[in-house]
Amino acid sequence: MATAIADPERSEEDQTVVPFRTREGSAFARLVYDRHDGELRRYLRRRLRSAADLDDTIQEIYVRIARYPDPGAILNTQAFVMTAAANLLRDRFAAAARHPLDRGSPIEDVEFPCARPSPERQLESQQTLALVIDALKDLAPKSRDALILHRFRDLTYPEIAKLMGLSTSMVQKHINRALVHLTQKLKVEP
Repeated sequence: MATAIADPERSEEDQTVVPFRTREGSAFARLVYDRHDGELRRYLRRRLRSAADLDDTIQEIYVRIARYPDPGAILNTQAFVMTAAANLLRDRFAAAARHPLDRGSPIEDVEFPCARPSPERQLESQQTLALVIDALKDLAPKSRDALILHRFRDLTYPEIAKLMGLSTSMVQKHINRALVHLTQKLKVEP
């Protein structure tokens, strides 16, 4: 059975038809519609591309609301409906990301994500790498070696201590000095 939620204030395209399964679901959906439909539509219009997507999404939200098993347990209907809308959008966007080719969309409208960083990001990375290399050159040899062994070779402090013939606490001090130096050179916030 389908029940039309009709509102004379809305255009015909903004009318929503919802299949209700229970009287409680119907009453709850009506309550949500009366209180939050305008806000829900504004929220969705900002996030969806077309009126057809808006209508489909609104329809699905009201179906979910009408099927909710215990509407009496909901204390904040606004939070409930907006969370339902956000979850539905998240699910749809995730599905679209998994299956980007919609047979009804022109190829020009399909966005293909690029795994390569942008030219700006590549340049920024190259500049940061040059700064790190310069900062490593400024370090004392033992501090530089300890840091490289720990951060790039994944050795533990005891392994580095054994390899370099130092105590574990001395390795820790060398690594700390190196990190402080790099942080200052790169002006990185701790």
